Amino acid sequence: MALIMQTINVDLLSFRSGISLGPNEGKVIAQLGPSPHRDFPESYIMEWSAQKGWRTRKIQLTAIRMSTIKLPTDQLIIMGAGGYVVVISGDKTTEEMVDPTDTGPKFRGNIRDMRLIGSHLYAAGMNRQVYRRDGSNRWLHCDEGVVLPLGTLEITGFSAIDGINEKNIYAAGFNGDIWKYNGRNWRQIDSATNVILHRIRVIESNLIFAGGQKGVLLKGSEHEWHPVMHDITSDDLWGMEWFRGRLYVSTDYAIYVLDGEQLEAVNTGLGDSFTYRHLHASNGAMWSFGPKHIAKTDGKKWIDVSPR
Repeated sequence: MALIMQTINVDLLSFRSGISLGPNEGKVIAQLGPSPHRDFPESYIMEWSAQKGWRTRKIQLTAIRMSTIKLPTDQLIIMGAGGYVVVISGDKTTEEMVDPTDTGPKFRGNIRDMRLIGSHLYAAGMNRQVYRRDGSNRWLHCDEGVVLPLGTLEITGFSAIDGINEKNIYAAGFNGDIWKYNGRNWRQIDSATNVILHRIRVIESNLIFAGGQKGVLLKGSEHEWHPVMHDITSDDLWGMEWFRGRLYVSTDYAIYVLDGEQLEAVNTGLGDSFTYRHLHASNGAMWSFGPKHIAKTDGKKWIDVSPR
């Protein structure tokens, strides 16, 4: 697997998801062109620091998500759509695969999300498959009772997964699906919608949000969910993050904040043509990763840090 520091024409790049490591450091997945190349998968991992600016590494997979873990050492885990994984620890790079058998992504469909929950990484994707990383190159199924049988023709699956601990995990996706996992069993929850849910955020056991197509925003708990009624946008809600005690959601061209039960536009001051999509908050900073732009905020001021 190639891992090379690169110089590249940033005008050709489209940005995917990223992670905040605080106000002075962040990482983003980028690709050449608006969509991944089907026959020649490759991605760029771009790292920004206040001291060094942007640095770029090339990897040979269609990366969708990444996360940092601390044990056994500081590592960056990069998930590919097909279940291929790159692990970066210092200058060392290793490869992993999420279930290479016919019960894995090869036959069930792409992985669509990955998130650190408790002390483990969880990945979820099409066919409602879910995996837990139990160590180096060890991804275990934890989808009994929710994954669809092999050969199922129905197009469905999970787009997002999150949890406050490993006994309170929620996954959401196609057809308005929301399921809860208690560490042993999965239970379906009535979401009262049939649109694709792109994001889910579990703030505490009785405060959970999900958002997706047509501007649908849901608020719920383990037992009860309701739509947050608004007419501020009908665009897909792609991003969702809890930052400084409030929920933020994002479309491709706007960020909104939930004030009580009211969704309000956030004036970032970055201009009408600025793009947003994915949000991630950590260590006192929230970052926005749009198809063509990247920005960060401390909760007071937004700063454009897009590569140039």
